[in-house]
Amino acid sequence: MEEYSDSKGDAFQIYDLKVLLQVREEELESLRKDAVRIAELNSLLEERLLAFEQLEQSLQASQKKAASATRREETTEQALLQCLPFEMEYHQANKILQSREAEINYLQEACVEIRTMSDEMDVLKARLSERESELELIRLDNEYLREALKAVHTQIPEPFSTL
Repeated sequence: MEEYSDSKGDAFQIYDLKVLLQVREEELESLRKDAVRIAELNSLLEERLLAFEQLEQSLQASQKKAASATRREETTEQALLQCLPFEMEYHQANKILQSREAEINYLQEACVEIRTMSDEMDVLKARLSERESELELIRLDNEYLREALKAVHTQIPEPFSTL
């Protein structure tokens, strides 16, 4: 009777180890999914950073054009005082300048968004690092549990064949 009680206790211990192993494997799968998501976000961030660099170059070109347009605007004002047909050109240059300022505002907002994404990416990288550490610990725990399960299996006596 005592032997049956020990077998029953060992069976419960094996069951507990199996459940614990299953939970750890589910956690491992969750960590893998997090790693994939982080990689996707990293790729998206890199795309946005490339787009930001292109927008930044466009902004610099626009700023140069805007400075040039400002100088032209002063010259145009003097010409308009002398000749009425140049007035149309002045209004057009002013509209371009306003358009460029709107573009600059848009690019500045995009820059803020990219900085925010970069900060989020830093947080995600830190989280990934933590998850990787946790993953390694879980792997070690799982290995220990497998060894413990094997040890328990070797300690369980073979059941007697009753014929």
